[in-house]
Amino acid sequence: MKKSTFDYSIFAFVMAVYIGHLASCSQNPKATSEAMLSKVAGGIAYVAPDSTIFEGPGVIQGWVDKYDVASIEAHAWKLWGGITALTDQTYPSECTAIMDTIDPVPLATFTTWWSEYDVYNPPGSLNPSDDNGDGSCPNPIFPFHSPRQASAVPGQNTPDAHPGDVLSFNKYTQEFKDYVADNKLYYLKTLTDLYKAKVDSIPQTFNPKKSMMLKPTFIFAKKDKPFLIPYWKGPGMTIAGTTDPFKPVSSTWLQWVLFNPTKTAIKPGTPFTTTYQGTDGSQRDTTLTSYEIVGLDHFYYLPLTKKNIEYLEGGNVFTVGGVPIGELQPGDLSLMIGCHVTSIEYFNDWTWQTFWWSPHPAKTPPASANVKPPFTHYDMEQSYYMIGPDKKPFISQNPYLEPSIIAPIVKVDPFSGGSGAKSNCMSCHHSAAFPTPNLDPNPGVMLRGAYLGSGQVNRNDKIFDVNLTQKRVNTNFLWTMILLKQASGFNFDPTKSVDSLQIYLSNNN
Repeated sequence: MKKSTFDYSIFAFVMAVYIGHLASCSQNPKATSEAMLSKVAGGIAYVAPDSTIFEGPGVIQGWVDKYDVASIEAHAWKLWGGITALTDQTYPSECTAIMDTIDPVPLATFTTWWSEYDVYNPPGSLNPSDDNGDGSCPNPIFPFHSPRQASAVPGQNTPDAHPGDVLSFNKYTQEFKDYVADNKLYYLKTLTDLYKAKVDSIPQTFNPKKSMMLKPTFIFAKKDKPFLIPYWKGPGMTIAGTTDPFKPVSSTWLQWVLFNPTKTAIKPGTPFTTTYQGTDGSQRDTTLTSYEIVGLDHFYYLPLTKKNIEYLEGGNVFTVGGVPIGELQPGDLSLMIGCHVTSIEYFNDWTWQTFWWSPHPAKTPPASANVKPPFTHYDMEQSYYMIGPDKKPFISQNPYLEPSIIAPIVKVDPFSGGSGAKSNCMSCHHSAAFPTPNLDPNPGVMLRGAYLGSGQVNRNDKIFDVNLTQKRVNTNFLWTMILLKQASGFNFDPTKSVDSLQIYLSNNN
C-alpha cells in the first residue's frame, strides 16, 4: 500500500510572499485591486505557450502520411509539457486566499488563457468568468459546466443523458481570441450572414503555430475527506473493467484508488465504500479494504473559492464525481482528470490529442517533452488521422468524456454503432457546421444527429446538407461557437424547420 502526501515545493515561497503582503492587502485594498486589475482575465496575467513546442505544417503532414506514430506522440507530449508548465502566478489571489482560508496553488500556463465566454461573448457582454465582485479583490471564476457534447433533453431520463461524473470548461490562446474578434465570430449575425451568402466556410485567418484550444475536465473532492476514485483500466482505448462496455462512463468502472488529500495516515484495512452503476443502470455499493492510496501530488488541481461555489450553485449542476454541490466549501478541490488539446499548426486538419488521469499511465512522456509532475500522471491518445494504417476507423477518445455519448446524439456509423467510446476527435470536429441539422436552439438537443463518431469526414459529405436547401457553413472544426451562438437567437416551428429557418435568416439583421 502506497501512501502519498502533498508536496509542492513552491508553496513555502508562495505562503511567505502572500503572508508578507497581508498587511498591504488589508490596509490598502484599493491599491492592491488596481495593481491586479491591470492584469487580464480577472487578475491573472495571460501566459503564452512556449513557441518551441510547435511544428511546421509540412512536418506534421509528413508524419500523418507515413503514420509515424512515434513522432506524432512525441509531439503530443511536447504540447502537453508546454501548456502545463507551471507559472510564477498562484490561485486564488492573495486577498481571496486569505478571506476564504485557502492555500494558493501554482497556476499552469493553460489556466491563464481565455475562457469560451471571454472569446465568444461580444465586447461588453456579461461574462460568467468575471468574479462579479466590487473590484476590491478580483479573482476569476472558472466557468465549470457539464460537457456540452453529451447534453440531453432537459427533464427527460434519456439513455444519452450525461451521468454528471465530470465538469469542464474551455481555454483559448490570445491568438485564437484575436481571430474570433477580427472576424466578429462572437455574433450570431456573422454566421447567418455567411449562410445567406452561401459561403461554405468561416474565414481561415488563424495565426498558425500559436492558436490552441483546450477542454480541461474535472471532478470534485472534499479537502478533508478521503474517497475512492474510479479509473480507466485500458490500456489505451481498450474497453475493460466496466459494467457497460457500450457506454463505459466512469460511474461503471470497477477499479479504484483511494484519494487521500489529508495529512493523516490511513490504517491498513480501513473500509471505504463507494457506488458504481450496474448493467441495468442501478446504483450498487461496494466496500474495499485493500487499495492503492494516492494523494494531491498525483493530480493537478484548483481549489474552489466561495465565488466559484456560488457560480456552481447557480447552474444546473447537482453533483460531480459523487460530491453534492451543496456540500462544497471554500478550499475543496477540483481535480483535473482529463483534457482535450487542439493546436492549429496546419490548416488541413489541426492536431488533436487527449489526456486522462491514471495512477499508472501506459504511455510515458519522453524527457524532451519536459513534462513535470503532477502532469506525468496522465495517459494520452493522439488523433492525427481518422482512418488508421489498417484502413479502419481510428479510435481516439477521452474515457472521462466520450463514453457518455451514444446515438441519437452522435449519428450511427457502421464502425462505432453510435457509441462515443469508439469515436475519434477529428471525425466529430470535422462534422462541425452552422446551423446544426435539427435547427434547434436548445443547447441540450441541438447536437442530436449533428456529427459522426468515427470514420472519414470530408467537406463535401452529406452531413453538411441535412435538412437544408443548401450546404451549412463549415465552422472549421469548432463546435463551441455553434453551441453558444445558435442558442442565442433561433425561433422556429420544428414542424416546418426549413421554412422557419429561412424566415429567421432573412429577419436576422
